[in-house]
Amino acid sequence: VQGGGAAVGRLLAARELDVLALEAPPGVYAFPRGGAQTVIHLVNTSERPDGRGPQSYGHVTVGLRHPERWGSLRGATWYAPGRPAVAIDPEVHPDLVRLTVPSLATWGILRLEP
Repeated sequence: VQGGGAAVGRLLAARELDVLALEAPPGVYAFPRGGAQTVIHLVNTSERPDGRGPQSYGHVTVGLRHPERWGSLRGATWYAPGRPAVAIDPEVHPDLVRLTVPSLATWGILRLEP
């Protein structure tokens, strides 16, 4: 999920397939994965202006739309290469659960904890 045109957004919303909202700069993408554990991969394709590595960002937020589809959420854990795991407290709203990760370099994994 990243950006997208208004027509695509309306199509997904009409079918309730708009499961994620991403508050991030262009070049950051979110990929939900199901299975034994639900995780969301965040991938940053942006480079620094000097071209020497990824552009790091702070406070990237993933919104879980249609909270009833995700089930109850106790919390989440953020994993990024070379960094300690970080517990993330969900910000619960009637139509959205927001999870804000502290920083994003190249990629990371947000593991949801039911």
